[in-house]
Amino acid sequence: MRIDNRFLLILLLAFVYFYGWHFLAWEFDYQKLIAIFLFGLLTQVLFCLAFKIPVNALISTVITTMLMGLLIRTEFIFICGMISFFAVASKYIFQFRGKHLFNPANFGLVFMMLFTNQAFITNHRADHILIGFFVFGSLAILYRTNRRKLDVIVAFIFFSLLARGFVSSIAMDSALLYAQEVWYLIYVFLLIADPLSSPDSQIGRMFWVFIIVLSTQILVYGFRVQYGHFYALAVAGLFMPLIDYVCKKEAVFSWDSVYKRELHSNAVLPS
Repeated sequence: MRIDNRFLLILLLAFVYFYGWHFLAWEFDYQKLIAIFLFGLLTQVLFCLAFKIPVNALISTVITTMLMGLLIRTEFIFICGMISFFAVASKYIFQFRGKHLFNPANFGLVFMMLFTNQAFITNHRADHILIGFFVFGSLAILYRTNRRKLDVIVAFIFFSLLARGFVSSIAMDSALLYAQEVWYLIYVFLLIADPLSSPDSQIGRMFWVFIIVLSTQILVYGFRVQYGHFYALAVAGLFMPLIDYVCKKEAVFSWDSVYKRELHSNAVLPS
């Protein structure tokens, strides 16, 4: 029996939690983690009932809540619940032809930064062991699911190196290094972790990644927007319907390949 790859993602993130807590002295507020987890799952259950979505969609929601739990830092439990609610709800509020425009975890983080002044991105840092395990684990799961999707990370590295070279050539500050920042590892993970918020075709994904990198350079180096990477990923989501319309259509790729499902129901969408 083939294992749903989302369970492997959950195990990978659980290892990140454990390693950070046990070896890197990361501090977690368990009440806030529970609030993020419960509000996210409750929101997903409500949408499952409303749109008759298979309950295995809850597995993806667990991943979303675990990602946000690693990044959200606030003193207020209700803010954690609110962010988790809007993150999961965004999949159904902002969707186009069975795909959501925004990665739900990224939407929650952008919502947090735009509309709350009491919640922030964590300042946790990773060591080389955690970075290596996280990177190779993510790529291995991605390859196991659909090796074609590796083009996203390859394109991201390529365009990022070009952008960094350009920024350096015009004497702008390009010395910002994020390799050991947990938020940056999660950000790169978000690029590949949610196929329902990325274009279907390979050439479409290339354009999508280019928009992300270009937007990042403009926001981070041009306007000095802190954590502009997350805003850039949200901006790229707005272009996804146009990219899918213009570029060659391909079968929609999903992590939960074992249970082949659409976003709103089990019905097959017309081609």
